[in-house]
Amino acid sequence: MPAISGTTTQGQSLTVSNGTWTGAAPIAYAYSWERCDANGANCAAISGETKATYVLAAADVGSKLRAKVTASNGSGGYTVETAAVGPVVSGLPTGAVKLADGEISVPASSVPDTDRLLISTVSYSPGAIHGNAPVTMKVKIVDANKYVISGALVYVLAVPSSWAAKTDETPTAQDGTATVTLQTTSKAPKMGSLVLFVRARTPEGNVLAGSSTRRLVSVRIAR
Repeated sequence: MPAISGTTTQGQSLTVSNGTWTGAAPIAYAYSWERCDANGANCAAISGETKATYVLAAADVGSKLRAKVTASNGSGGYTVETAAVGPVVSGLPTGAVKLADGEISVPASSVPDTDRLLISTVSYSPGAIHGNAPVTMKVKIVDANKYVISGALVYVLAVPSSWAAKTDETPTAQDGTATVTLQTTSKAPKMGSLVLFVRARTPEGNVLAGSSTRRLVSVRIAR
């Protein structure tokens, strides 16, 4: 009989076993997950979740979860559902805040060194460098749980460095974004792209270790 293992806490993973099946080999297995009410009833499929492992999300808090395993061979297929597990409890990090748009903001101090930061989005205003006018760059930082990270330090450096003035590390706001002003120098070309090295890290972490991330991005030059 298929069964679910794991801890029913937000952010943790649940895994469903295949169970024991008889029949002609080869046997293929397919999976689906369902979110139920706190009593394990009124279950509905969770869209897109078709793997044996499922990571519990904020939407699962207060609900029970169950899985379905379908075993198939040349003779057909048969589906068995597991018992429901839970209810799922909140596992938000210390200092977490739910923002108006539904995102969860977590202070950088609550991000373990074993976790990895991610540069979620990069945007520019205006969308290109025109003349000698500066460009405002916004960098959004999240972690592996898709929480936005406040207080992370973002550093931006032009490549080559002589094409734009150096900037200081800038902390992210509660919404996970850091705003950096880019000012090109006379050595930058009049057309093409300005390549930028972007690094984000937690203040407590080592620049070369700890919880951090790095990425190359670019902004168009159209003078």
